[in-house]
Order: sequence, then structure tokens, then C-alpha cells
Amino acid sequence: MVQNRQNSLRESDASIIKRNQVVLFFIFALVVSSVFAIPLLLSIYKVIPVELPGVLGLIASLGSSIAAVIVASLSDGKTELRKLWGGLKKWRVHPLWYLFAIFSNTAMILLAMGLFALFGGSFPSISEKLPQLLPIAVFLTIQAGLGEEIGWRGFATPKLQERFSGLAAIFIVSGVWLVWHIPLFFVPGGLQANIWNKIGFLPAVAFYGVNLIAQSILYTWSYNSTGGSVLMPIFLHGSLNWSAWFLSMNDIPLMGMIPIVLFLIIEVVVAIIIVIVSGKDLSWDHVKSG
Repeated sequence: MVQNRQNSLRESDASIIKRNQVVLFFIFALVVSSVFAIPLLLSIYKVIPVELPGVLGLIASLGSSIAAVIVASLSDGKTELRKLWGGLKKWRVHPLWYLFAIFSNTAMILLAMGLFALFGGSFPSISEKLPQLLPIAVFLTIQAGLGEEIGWRGFATPKLQERFSGLAAIFIVSGVWLVWHIPLFFVPGGLQANIWNKIGFLPAVAFYGVNLIAQSILYTWSYNSTGGSVLMPIFLHGSLNWSAWFLSMNDIPLMGMIPIVLFLIIEVVVAIIIVIVSGKDLSWDHVKSG
């Protein structure tokens, strides 16, 4: 009798967690990352008399994917974890999707930097960075792509799309994703902090939020159109970061705000075209069937 009652309680708890997976995921993602990010920030600003290692920031960047694994394990362990793994091992997609995932952000950044140079700016030198390109591209694809996209696109987005359209899911995820990024605005010398220094805190948050929505449209469209391959958002996210580093777009003290503003305009235009063409469900299947 006692054993039956315990089993019933476990099943009830699992059922509650399963019904609230997305909310719990958002909470865990914010909490897990904050547990590592906030002490590091307090250390950087010498609020606490301890110099903490920068690796805490790296761990904080993995918070969303850690949260996805935790919530999946608590709700329906094997089944949910298999779903997460299924998205990661879905590599058999059309080669054009790999080209899109790896090079679309690079192409948009190149266009932004080209326009900047065309109207009087200087195109950055890349020769010194070239030997470091491959290792940094691999690292950033793992750290930013794999570290975040298992959670945002591999877990939260498909569950939200069970109830909402792909476009609605994007706005929900992007809102939490923006809050998750707030600690980065306080990292001295970082991209978000440099934008803040140029245009003020609230405009910088709004600016970055628009970027996250545009990128989310690209990521979700590629995810949906490939039948749920998380590899596409992973490569897209990684390519954004390594391309911005390689072409110095995110080096605001060196390049100023114009290149990143041009990139924002370009990515927003591309995102709008994707929404118009693919519809609110954000899938290439809509285009083909339409």
C-alpha cells in the first residue's frame, strides 16, 4: 500500500512537471546561469574579495542546455531525453541547409562590413586572425551553439509550438532569452556592455532584443524545415559568433556602431522575408505546399 502510494506520488509529480515543462525550463535556465554568472560579476566588480575564475562564465553560458536536460529528466526521463538526443543526431538533411546554417550569418556580416567600407569605413584586416579561425569557430559553435540551442530550440521551441504558432513561440523564447543575456551587459569590454556605452542601457537592451528575435526566426525556420534538426540552429548560432569575431563586427571600440547597425537591418529584412514566405509556422514545407 505504501509502495503504491509512493509510486502514485511520483507519477503525480512527474505529471505536474510535464504539464509545466516550458515554464520550469525557463526558470531553471535563468537560475542555473545566474548561479555562476552573478558571483563572477560580483568578483569582477570587487564586491566580494575573491577573484573567481572566468570559467564560471563559460559554465553560465551552458545554463539553457543544462536546464533542458534537468527538466527532461524530471518530467519523463528516457522519453524526453531521447527527444533531445533525436534532434542532435538528425544530421541527414539537404546539404543546402548546412550551407545556410554555416554561412548565412557570415554572408550578412560580410554585406554589412562591405557597405560600411563602401561608404567610407575601413574593412578590418583578417590576416592576423586567419590562423585562429578554425579553432575559434569550433569552440564558439560548441560553446554558444551547442551550449544554448539544445535548450532554446531543441527543448522550449518545439514544446511551445505544440500550443502556439512558430512565430508566437519565437517571441516567447526571445523574451526569456533576452532576460537570460542581461548579465552580459555588465561584463566590461563585452559586446553588450560596449553597445550600452554607446547608446545607453535601455536602447542597448532593445537593440539586442531585436537581434535575438531576428536570429530566432532564422534558427526556428531552419529547425522546423529540417524536421527538428537542432544541428541547424547550433551551426547558425556558432557562425554568428565566429563570423562577428573574425570580421571584427563585434569590436565596437575599433569599428564603432555602424557595422552592427547595418547587420541588424540586414538580418531583420531577411527575417521578415522568411516570415512572409514561410508563414507564421515558419517551415519550408509551408512554402512547398503553398
